[in-house]
This record gives sequence, C-alpha cells and structure tokens, in this order.
Amino acid sequence: MMTPEERKEKIRQRNARYRATHSVDPVKNRAWQRAWQIAHPDRVNAKVSRREALKAGGIVEKFVNLEIFERDGWVCGICHEPVDPNLKKPDPGAVELDHVIPIVKGGSHTRANVQTSHARCNRLKGIRTGNVNLQGVGPDC
Repeated sequence: MMTPEERKEKIRQRNARYRATHSVDPVKNRAWQRAWQIAHPDRVNAKVSRREALKAGGIVEKFVNLEIFERDGWVCGICHEPVDPNLKKPDPGAVELDHVIPIVKGGSHTRANVQTSHARCNRLKGIRTGNVNLQGVGPDC
C-alpha cells in the first residue's frame, strides 16, 4: 500500500513527464507529434485504418501490421511474390496492409480480412473485393 506522500510524489513525477512531452506551445507540441509519427508509421497507419472502419460501422480488431506480415510470410496476397521488408514508401515494392473486402464496401478491420501486399499491387487492386489475383504485376514485373 502506498503512503499519501508516495502517492503525491508519483503524481508529481507523472505530471512532470506529461509536461515534458506535451508542451503548452502548439508549435512545439506539433513538432513532437510529427516526430513520433515519423518514428512509428505502422502505428499511425493502423490507427487510421481502425478509425475509418469505425466510421463506416465495421468490426474492428486491434493488431499490429507486423503481425499480419509475419503471418503471411512476407508474401503479397495479390501477386503472390515476396515482399521486401526493408523497402519503405513511396517505393512501389514497399509492404502495405490490404483489406480483402475494402472498408468502403463494408469490410472489417480484422485479421481475417487483411493480407500483406506490395504498395503497387494494393493500388492496382483498388476497391475490388475478394482475393484478386494480379499474378505477374508485382513491383518487379
């Protein structure tokens, strides 16, 4: 059990950490947020996908994109070619999360409805539903 003094000290420390990362100055706060977003693009993209699915009224599961990429063995679910995990956007061979049934067409943001894809394959697939086979159109084709 914590004594009242220990509790007050813990609250002071928590408040100090918050002030250090959440500046009152909006310009500094925005710079901190942008730096965090650049350092964690996968978490930002996952949050955006979850928010879009919620707005569309779909089912949402919380998961990390890396979990799906490893589940699929880093193989594109559209062209069935391997995906290089070292490539970053805007490279057409960069890894992306594809919704088999797009959210705009009533799809959910769940593990069962997502697959690994190349950025280029995902753009070519667009909002088509189901497992579209674009074999031979990967980023190296």
